[in-house]
Amino acid sequence: MFRARLRAVLIGAALAGTSAFAAEPAATPQDAFQTFRELCNAGQLDSEAGKAIRVREMADMPGAGCELPDANTYLFIDDTHAVARITASFPEVGETDAYFYIDASNEGWRIAAARGFALTGVPRAALKSLQEKPKRTPEEEVKLRNLTLTLASDQQLHVWQAGNVGSLDRLAADVNDTNLAKSLGVGVAYKDSNGTIFVEIGGMTDNVVGFLKPGPSGPPKMTPSDYIWVEPLEGGWFLYRTT
Repeated sequence: MFRARLRAVLIGAALAGTSAFAAEPAATPQDAFQTFRELCNAGQLDSEAGKAIRVREMADMPGAGCELPDANTYLFIDDTHAVARITASFPEVGETDAYFYIDASNEGWRIAAARGFALTGVPRAALKSLQEKPKRTPEEEVKLRNLTLTLASDQQLHVWQAGNVGSLDRLAADVNDTNLAKSLGVGVAYKDSNGTIFVEIGGMTDNVVGFLKPGPSGPPKMTPSDYIWVEPLEGGWFLYRTT
């Protein structure tokens, strides 16, 4: 699902080029993504090196050209799994993030999967409709704040969280404070059975974005099938996205 969206959003015309890329094992996640990016941007994913740098579901990715920016963040899941984040900007949607999962084996580090925050069409349409209204009710203002946060990029959420750590801590102390949640523009707060505090901003079905403060067992583990991004922020909080 996301591969189709990734192609529609991030993949443009193939870049002209005939550079040869050595099919050597990547020694680090950074090396793997940089090689993948260069090959993809040059339209050479179907080359020997392009096939060698991909594994699992990414092995089936069409070899079309891309226009992928550099990764701005790498996070390790464990010793043999990591995630790279890229951020691209488009006139119709603004900043959007994508996440590439990188696995290590005897063949070096290779790109295994890609994900992004999906099913944003309906929220974007609702946000546009509210933004265009000359006059909004108090309830619509709450909805506007929520949709703006829901569709924000990771970097935009970093900035917002840094300015609202105190309010998030107060909400963590009383997850039933719906007035505070509304004033912040978040959806719902709750504590799970492991003692983790979740401040869910919003999303569609199981594609959710929010902040969490882990319990004793620590933050959830990133995977391409559940928590696609879990990033440490200020004050013991984490930014999370699910799919």
